[in-house]
Order: sequence, then C-alpha cells, then structure tokens
Amino acid sequence: MKRTFLIFTGLIFSMLLLISCEEKLTAVATNYFDDGTPQQVLYYSIKGNDSILMKRLDYHPNRTVSIEGSYKNGEREGEWKSWYENGNLWSVGNFKNGLSVGKTAVYHENGNLYYSGTYGDQEKRIGTWKFYDIDGNLLETIAY
Repeated sequence: MKRTFLIFTGLIFSMLLLISCEEKLTAVATNYFDDGTPQQVLYYSIKGNDSILMKRLDYHPNRTVSIEGSYKNGEREGEWKSWYENGNLWSVGNFKNGLSVGKTAVYHENGNLYYSGTYGDQEKRIGTWKFYDIDGNLLETIAY
C-alpha cells in the first residue's frame, strides 16, 4: 500500500512538473473595434522580465480571423495564413527570418487559386509559378 502511494505521488509530481514547464503565452490586444472587441492580439512568452513575441492574430470587422502567424526573434517564422472576410483562404506561405521561403499560394476571394509558386533564398522566385483567372483557368506559367 505504501509503495503504491509513493508511485502514485511520484506520477502526480511528474505530471505537475511537466505542466509547469509548458510555455505559457500571454495575450495582449493591441487594436480594438469600436465595440471594444480586439482587432489584433499579440501573444508573448514571458520569462522573468523578458517578453518575446510569439504569435499574432488579426480579425476582420465581422470577427473572423484575417491573419495568423508566428514569430521567432521578432521576425515572421513558419506558416502564415490570411483569410478574406467571407472566411475563404486568401494566402498561405512560409517564412524564415522574416522572409518568404518555400511554397506559397494566393487565392481569389471566391476560393479559386490566383497564383502559386516557390520562394528560394532571399525571397527569390524559383521553379514554376502558375497564375489563374478568377474562374480557375490557367493564364500564365513562368519558369524562374
């Protein structure tokens, strides 16, 4: 019985330790709509006296998300997405050190692809980029 209690206590202590080690983000609304709801919310990691910007969420007037992305060392990092007010995806792309890198896609408001391509170093377009009209018809293909 005593051994079971010690094992159980050890498991609980381990779980509490893991939970307390999780990074907690503090949300700060920076802009507001007239009714007081947030237009932009920035998420910070607070460590001692330091605050590190980690994430950003912007909202349309109808309160749907307009932009979402993460930061690393104050620069855009990882996947960023933006949406039209109707909820359709506007764009998706990846960033490293604040610069576009990898595959990117931009859409018309009706949801059809507008263009897609890939960024290499220093935001240089590489490979094949394709451009479409609002009805989804291929307009142009450019090889970089």
